[in-house]
Amino acid sequence: MSKLGYDAFIGTELETHLRARGIDHLVIAGVFTDVCVDALARTAFQKGFRVSVVADATLPLERAQDDALAFMTRFYDATIVPAADAFADLIAS
Repeated sequence: MSKLGYDAFIGTELETHLRARGIDHLVIAGVFTDVCVDALARTAFQKGFRVSVVADATLPLERAQDDALAFMTRFYDATIVPAADAFADLIAS
């Protein structure tokens, strides 16, 4: 599926696909931490998904990486994880 803007939930069937598969936890990586990743994390949180952001698999555009990640932790209850941990969890599940 292709996203139409910053937030992959907007104008797509992403939520429908996730809910149909019983997915309630999103592990997010991508560019840009403070734009697209933030937009997706915000909407996911508002829709009741648990959010993890892969710190070393994102790249900020304007804000410092630490500031962008701290913001998502504070306001979206996001868990910040390194890629090694994120992939280890995926392999174990």
